[in-house]
Amino acid sequence: ILHDLKMGGKAEMIGDNVNADIELSSSKMTFESEGQTADFASLNFKYDGSINDYDAVKGNVELAVNDLSFVMDEEKLLDKADIRMISPLNATLSTMNVEFGASQFALNNIFVDLIGKVAMPNDDIVVDLDIKTNTMIVKELIELVPASMREEWLAGIDVEGELQITADVDGVYNEESMPVVNATLTYNKGMVSMPEMLPYPLTNLNTS
Repeated sequence: ILHDLKMGGKAEMIGDNVNADIELSSSKMTFESEGQTADFASLNFKYDGSINDYDAVKGNVELAVNDLSFVMDEEKLLDKADIRMISPLNATLSTMNVEFGASQFALNNIFVDLIGKVAMPNDDIVVDLDIKTNTMIVKELIELVPASMREEWLAGIDVEGELQITADVDGVYNEESMPVVNATLTYNKGMVSMPEMLPYPLTNLNTS
């Protein structure tokens, strides 16, 4: 259920082509389904571009969702998270081919810069993406992991530091292959404490 839904802007339709500069906002949403619930405090969506032959989409997309919570099978997967997206894109819907210009996606304080393309010409997913994150705080990353997984994987382990990732992903995903990922991970100001395995914590870790 969307609450206080508002739409503004302008759109011009000539034949099967549409030029639009629109904004959609909602103050609140709640959703419930079998074993799933979701809600957010506010949503804002903007699109400035064209849609030709109901198939070719080219323009700039902006999305902001505040305080998003999501629960599945009684496990809280997101707790009041903020999501942002800014992306110039060029998409062909009939072939599921999407090219991303210099884009940014954000989840709370995690920012991912992305450029490249994704296509689904058949059952394959073809990927060619360059990705770079900001300097992320490891404790904030761990907080995004569902509680049950943290308890299973990280019980008795304390990890701190800063992490930054640069990667390119190129190839085909299907039942027989995976894209090739070349990545550089930089870990600074690190600390790892595992009292059951190590008598002292490892500190001042810096590596890539």
